[in-house]
Amino acid sequence: MPISDEESGKYYHEQIKRDGYAPLPNCPVCHGAGFVHPIFDGKVAFNKIVSCSYPGCIVESRRAYQSGESFLKQIGVARPEQQFVNFEQYEGNNESYAAFYNLAFIPGSPRMILCTGGAGNGKTHLCNALAIELNRTMIVRLFVFAELINKLKVAMGENRLETDIEFIKTVQALIIDDVLEETLTPWAASKLDEIIDARYRNERITVLTSNIDMSKLPDRTYSRFSDKRLAVRVINMAPDRRPML
Repeated sequence: MPISDEESGKYYHEQIKRDGYAPLPNCPVCHGAGFVHPIFDGKVAFNKIVSCSYPGCIVESRRAYQSGESFLKQIGVARPEQQFVNFEQYEGNNESYAAFYNLAFIPGSPRMILCTGGAGNGKTHLCNALAIELNRTMIVRLFVFAELINKLKVAMGENRLETDIEFIKTVQALIIDDVLEETLTPWAASKLDEIIDARYRNERITVLTSNIDMSKLPDRTYSRFSDKRLAVRVINMAPDRRPML
């Protein structure tokens, strides 16, 4: 028995409240289901489903939600206003900007970036901007390194370290910002090495920024970013701009 317009509207708003997005209740294509069966060679493939792309339905609703600030903060973008369009290029950071921009927009660009340099010269801004752009087409996670290590320690205490590590190894795009020398303990270095090695072997998008000299990073981690086929290493030589802001 079909539900009334009032009931379908209620379900729609409940789902929006719960998930942040929902299919159109009165969609003429999926009729509120949010998915359709694709057609191949004129035949409906009932064993397959695809999200409904009718204007305003689930695909557009999900895309709007994922570009919103609440979702961006969930994936680690602390400052959603930091995007490529408002990144201030000046002497010393042009090479860093190009590496991040190319990964976001130029097909075939290196899938791994190691960016080092001093504080306040735009590395975090570039991480946020890259995460925002990649999020439009794939699953992304951005972590500050110290927060990632704390997260893994909590997971270890709750007997889910292996599960959390596996997600970090396999997420489509991983950005780890601000690896500091004081946070790079032997345990933290071993976990970083484990993550980077797995991602390197599977050629997944991986970005690492640090204020540590490249040569002082764990040997295996540094080595993975030395593969010119997959990676690019850049040094942000720009001065600290924060005192000027």
